[in-house]
Amino acid sequence: MHSAQNLHKFSYLASHAAQAMLSSDYMRHQAHITPYMRAILVHWLMEVGHEYMLKRSTVNLAINFVDRMLTQV
Repeated sequence: MHSAQNLHKFSYLASHAAQAMLSSDYMRHQAHITPYMRAILVHWLMEVGHEYMLKRSTVNLAINFVDRMLTQV
C-alpha cells in the first residue's frame, strides 16, 4: 500500500512541478526591468545569503520567487 501512495504522491508532485516551470524567455516580455537589473538583484540576493550564512536552497528559492513575480508583472 505504501508504494502505491508514494507513486501517487510522486506523480502529483511531478505534474505540479511541470506546471510551475517558468518560461525561459519571460524576460523578453518584462517591461519594467532589464536582464542586467535582474542580474544585479540576483547578485545582491547571493551576497545577502552569504552574509547571513543561509543555505543555498534558501537563496535559490528567493531567486525563484523573484522570477515568478517578474512573470506576473
